[in-house]
Amino acid sequence: MTQGDVSRHPDTSGLPPNDTRRAVDPPPGQDLRFSYRSEIDGTDQPYAVYVPSRYGDGRRWPVVINLHGTSSGRSPELVGQTSEHYYTADENAAPLWAAERHGVILVTPHGRGITEFRGIGENDVFCVLAEVQRRYSVDPDRISITGVSMGGTGSTEIALHHPDMFAAAAPVGAAYSFPWLAANGQHLPFWCIGGEDDFNFHSGGKLVAERMERLGYPARLDIREGREHADFIPEYYDRIVGWLVRHRVVRHPRRYSFSAALPMYGQAYWTAIDAIEQPGTIGTIRAEIAGPNRHTLATENLSGIAVLPDAELVDLTGEIQVQVDGQPVFEGAVTPQEEVLLSKVGGRWRAETAPRRKRSMTAYRTDPVAVASKSLAMEGVDAPLANWISDAMRAATGADVALYNRRHYRGLPIPRGAVDEVDLLQCSRPFEQYLAVADLSGRDLIAVLEDNIRDPGEGLEYLVQPSGLRYSFSWDRPRGRRITDSDIDAGRSYKVVLEGQSLERVERHRAMFLAGLRETLDYRVTEVPLRAALYAHAVRTGEIKATAEGRVHSLEDRTAAG
Repeated sequence: MTQGDVSRHPDTSGLPPNDTRRAVDPPPGQDLRFSYRSEIDGTDQPYAVYVPSRYGDGRRWPVVINLHGTSSGRSPELVGQTSEHYYTADENAAPLWAAERHGVILVTPHGRGITEFRGIGENDVFCVLAEVQRRYSVDPDRISITGVSMGGTGSTEIALHHPDMFAAAAPVGAAYSFPWLAANGQHLPFWCIGGEDDFNFHSGGKLVAERMERLGYPARLDIREGREHADFIPEYYDRIVGWLVRHRVVRHPRRYSFSAALPMYGQAYWTAIDAIEQPGTIGTIRAEIAGPNRHTLATENLSGIAVLPDAELVDLTGEIQVQVDGQPVFEGAVTPQEEVLLSKVGGRWRAETAPRRKRSMTAYRTDPVAVASKSLAMEGVDAPLANWISDAMRAATGADVALYNRRHYRGLPIPRGAVDEVDLLQCSRPFEQYLAVADLSGRDLIAVLEDNIRDPGEGLEYLVQPSGLRYSFSWDRPRGRRITDSDIDAGRSYKVVLEGQSLERVERHRAMFLAGLRETLDYRVTEVPLRAALYAHAVRTGEIKATAEGRVHSLEDRTAAG
């Protein structure tokens, strides 16, 4: 294996997938660098590809997509460097040797950097995959995905959002969790790996795998004794790649379940979720081909769905039947170019045929949900975006007060103009736990606010951004006595909602300081993910707006210090 830097490549986009002229120049067996021109913003986005030395012979080859971590793992921009802050030479070489040994095309997207591979980061993954499929002879039934740390989180979310696209998934050290997506893994072999002493993993990817195991899905939870956050990765790549290539995608199941928090992630197999009845909670469809040409659907919290009849499962030369929640809804002919749209009106489902939608995995910002008269950013002591997020949390749970801070924050502003569902995913990165609710006295509430007013040099990331209260503070006062004024009633009990990250993490990985209350706090984890709360608030209001309105006020102008 050698390492190359390739800027030019023969154009094979018009050749059949099995045409031997798709062979690359330079020859296979090299660690290659490419880029593609993004249609989103006209930038060149890098990615890396390793093609095994025996590539060729006209057959189709399996692909493993390998997602890098926040500060570790193989990345197109950093590969070839060795740094304790990024990764070791072994971490770079191990996936290449595994790809060579098992005859796999190894694909490493950049994912726009530190994005959790969410939103524009996920778009990059599918754009890179499309580029690789144009360049090489790829077996579309043997595309699988893995990743480390942030890449483990990304591979979990991407695979469970699109289980009909991947043969298998093997996330490693996934730091964040999407338990509601476990329902989508019925036909997706899933090997979830983490260290026994990796506390991020225990409140992250482990929760998804445990739920999948309880459902009886093909999931395997592998906890490495005495190991920490992905410190065992080099020795594991050979096993991971060897396991991934043994699987083929299941595209045509007769029976499955699928859940989504946002409609943009509602399509899989032969159904689509188009509208969630009560935004802010999860929508689920249970689909089955119950007999010849008979589609039986059961729904939870859905008011709009679609059936995209699968010619591999039903005979489209005859009539099909659709039954939803025990109600016969449709019987008639549907061509391969049509789908059946179903909407719930007054508690009953209605059906009509429509042109079949065209699914594009590389399209971006295609699901507008609201408008914003100006951009909302996570800037300043009284951050407009933080105010809007905390408002959404409070509205979704009926709490008296919402508390949010920006520790570890790496999201994007909400843009001015049309706001898309993808913007809601990106504005709150990286957090994605269920919201949690607790009862706090006013006195304890003040103590929590105080505990997060750190010194100016520590920045603004700890500062609590509330909904339902206001407070002023002075950095010049001693720690623990910095609040100068608030509208909190010290003797009152408040129902308080927090992003679950604040409660589910152990002390050293906390997202919010809780004034010593963490061990004794009686809290309830809701079934409302943060992204669902944001979506519900956007749908409910139609207009996204929140200004720097004095909820948090500093007596000194020290924003620059943070």
